[in-house]
Amino acid sequence: RNVVKTDFLRRVRRYEIDELAGKPELVNYVCREYFGPGARQLRPERARRASVAVVAFFGWTVALLAGVLPQWPPEEVADEASRDVIFKLEAERRLQAQREAAQKEAARLEAVRLEEQREEAKRQEEATREAKRQEAARLKAEEEEKRKMEAAAEEEARQQAEKKRCEEEEKAKAVARREAERREAAKKEMEAKRYRELCVWDVDSNPERRFVKVCDHTVSFPSDEKMNFCNVVTLEALEEGVVYFEFIMHHVGDEQWCGIT
Repeated sequence: RNVVKTDFLRRVRRYEIDELAGKPELVNYVCREYFGPGARQLRPERARRASVAVVAFFGWTVALLAGVLPQWPPEEVADEASRDVIFKLEAERRLQAQREAAQKEAARLEAVRLEEQREEAKRQEEATREAKRQEAARLKAEEEEKRKMEAAAEEEARQQAEKKRCEEEEKAKAVARREAERREAAKKEMEAKRYRELCVWDVDSNPERRFVKVCDHTVSFPSDEKMNFCNVVTLEALEEGVVYFEFIMHHVGDEQWCGIT
């Protein structure tokens, strides 16, 4: 009846060994009837044929009995044979519990070790990924820095080339300007010389020079006794350009022709 009650497990968990210590008659009966010599002996083999729960309950009962039996002598509670069986079962139970605890602890330690290995592998993998990421970032930064340096070098080379080109252009312009100035000066000098020669009368080459008198730019015809007229030309012929000539007539005796022929 007690087994099927709904509060059985709660009552078992809360059962105190001191309560059993106050019931020597119950302890004596259970030990002699179920653990002493006879056909009703309870052993782990019989409990295992029932269920896992019965095995656990059997072990719990043996532990309680082994815990209270030393309080009484064998003559009063449980004989030597029952005690030997109970103490032997308790020793086996404790040994089995120790083995199970050791197995559980070993399993726990193995699980912890495997978990630590997994964590370590995970950390190593993360460290490897982080190292690869940092290496990739470093290579990228180096590549970017190299690209910037190459771009800066190319820009500097371009600026140097542009500067050199500008300097060469300036030099070429200066040379061309000086050459143009030189040519212009030479041209002006030639034109000035030519224009001066256009203003100088050619007396030495004139076959009738004996009939005229030339002083600087002034030409006079002293007498018409031997010649009625005389032609006078300049040293340089007028071939191109525009030249302004101004004739100042100091005296007109008979007639005077002036012009370009």
